[in-house]
Amino acid sequence: MELQDENWQDENWQDEKRQEGDRNKSDNSERHNNRYASSSTKEATGDQSSKCFACYMLVSDCSARTYIGATNCVPRRVRQHNGELRGGARATRQSRPWRVKATCVGFVSWKETLRFEWRWKRRAHGTRKTGILRGVAARLARAMELCESQQFQHVRLNVCSTEHAGKLDE
Repeated sequence: MELQDENWQDENWQDEKRQEGDRNKSDNSERHNNRYASSSTKEATGDQSSKCFACYMLVSDCSARTYIGATNCVPRRVRQHNGELRGGARATRQSRPWRVKATCVGFVSWKETLRFEWRWKRRAHGTRKTGILRGVAARLARAMELCESQQFQHVRLNVCSTEHAGKLDE
């Protein structure tokens, strides 16, 4: 009789452990899902209401290279690109230092910001040449074109003059 009671207790203990493990897995998956939730989910919950999203164009001081990116904090991101803070893009490591040439602000969501960034880097459909845009003038012209389009009319383009481009005190 005692042996059966031990087996029963052992089975209950195993069931409890299984249930506890399942609860932990669901808690972890909820945390993971909240951390990596899609922008539409975050928009619905209002998580992005306090953030200011921006696309920016950097120009290298030591070469003719440009870089287009998206962030919610341009000054911090420029410091990362320049190596002052960890986390800059690999593409900007060689031509340091970088300065801001233009910023586009007024995006409703992170998803919209990334959509703008992707289109800013590329030529418009229907043009003779396709592919990546290169050069400051071509990229600024494309940003102006995008800001005038119906989809991004609410986005504001700020072009920094060369004298003040390095100053990011906003």
